[in-house]
Amino acid sequence: MCIIERLIPQISTPLNRFLYIRISKYNFELPLLYSPGFWLFLTTIITIFIFKIPKIKVWESLKRTTKQWTPFLFSTTCFVAVAQLMVYTNMTNTIAHFISLTFGRYFIILSPILGGIGGFLTASNTGANAMFINLQTQIGQSTGLSPSLLAYSQNVSASHATM
Repeated sequence: MCIIERLIPQISTPLNRFLYIRISKYNFELPLLYSPGFWLFLTTIITIFIFKIPKIKVWESLKRTTKQWTPFLFSTTCFVAVAQLMVYTNMTNTIAHFISLTFGRYFIILSPILGGIGGFLTASNTGANAMFINLQTQIGQSTGLSPSLLAYSQNVSASHATM
């Protein structure tokens, strides 16, 4: 379903209007029918019923999953919080402006190094992207480099560094 939604805009636009969670106070929006996580959750629930998995097995699985997931949730939340703090305090913009003036279009050489450093320091592609993707794309906008190219560079180099 996710592939169909993304390939055919005439399907995704109406679906984004239903089952939509919005919390204005936190500037949070989640169109459930457009979220891959929702479809995975739905598939899990359906699978439990189709294969008649006992409640005790489901409960044991939930406990083990929560135990494994908790450290990841905490660290990722911290990375995202730091990234948002940097954006809201204008730190990302200030650093991007300085780097743009200093390196200009030559930043294309340094972009994968920055991404790799993020991946190495956080040991997580998600953490590295949370911390540095805004910086990379703002530098791209300031220097005339493709923000998408710098985002790709960030993502790939962070992934390699975590390996």
